Amino acid sequence: MLFKLVRDKEKIAFQPYMVRSASDLGLTEKNLENWIADNSELLFGGEKVLVIGQSVSGESMADILALDADGCLVIVEIKRDWSNRATVGQLLEYAAQMAGKNYEDLEELYRRYNKSKRSSEHTDVSLLERFQQLTDDSTAERENIPKRQQGHRICIVAPGSDEGLLRIVEWLKEYGVPISFVPFTLYADKYGDAADILLEIEPMPKDQMVGENIMTEWQGDWFFLTNETYAPGAYRKMFEQSVIAIGRYKNGPANLEGSAAGERVFAYVNGKGILAVGRIIDGQPVSGNTVFGWEREFHVKVAWETIVADDRGVTKRKVSQELNYNLPVRNVFCRIPHAIADWIVGELQSGQVG
Repeated sequence: MLFKLVRDKEKIAFQPYMVRSASDLGLTEKNLENWIADNSELLFGGEKVLVIGQSVSGESMADILALDADGCLVIVEIKRDWSNRATVGQLLEYAAQMAGKNYEDLEELYRRYNKSKRSSEHTDVSLLERFQQLTDDSTAERENIPKRQQGHRICIVAPGSDEGLLRIVEWLKEYGVPISFVPFTLYADKYGDAADILLEIEPMPKDQMVGENIMTEWQGDWFFLTNETYAPGAYRKMFEQSVIAIGRYKNGPANLEGSAAGERVFAYVNGKGILAVGRIIDGQPVSGNTVFGWEREFHVKVAWETIVADDRGVTKRKVSQELNYNLPVRNVFCRIPHAIADWIVGELQSGQVG
């Protein structure tokens, strides 16, 4: 059970929060769908995606359609209550419907989605331009959208499921189908106040094809995006201070957790490529404000081993051309395969400056 700490001057009370169903709380599937579409980090964690569509009443389509930085479609089906094996069939049907879609089809979906949002964040910028921003690759072409050779990623989001659904999901994964089941839990106090509901959810895993094998997010070396949209040049401070750093994330240090002492980490700077490789010192995120100068700033200590000049970075495009592998340039902190990492080290060392 969860408890909310309530302060009243010097007195402290603990208010219990119990597991509640969405239907009990008066939440619809559309509520949950909108939450995830508008806050994609709920489902994707540190991985950045571009939402290009949502379900429309009367039409047969998945709840959320998105593009990841590899150009693959992500098809999401959300259930507010219990999910069963029928959901898998429904989701596979949606995936089959999308199999023949081309760039023009997705552009139409994206423009319709933008129009429905009617906000300053949703402009008339084309799908290709937004995808280029997502991938940090201004040379990306519409032929890459969607990227069919890796297929679609599909995901079921629900508070629970029967054993049949889970067995089907695991069987499909064994045969290379990129499918995930992501459970969530809702908590509320005994009054079920809609303004005070807690959501617990684990981000869906990111799998990527490497040759004929699937590399999951739990294998390989660490890849870190310096993420300087609001603080250009901050990567230089990271190199000087021997850290990787994030700031302003609502989930605090969560996007820097998971690494261990001695593991290898690569620093990627948008527009420049991978500029450095080093070793994690202890893997523990600590509070700090010396890189961005922001509240909710966190660092992990790194012993940088190789740093190259800004014009000598190993770019996403070069890795894709040489190794047929797409760097996860919209993930804050994730894994890349050891073989890819070893090749990148060789490229960095050939241009080493410090």
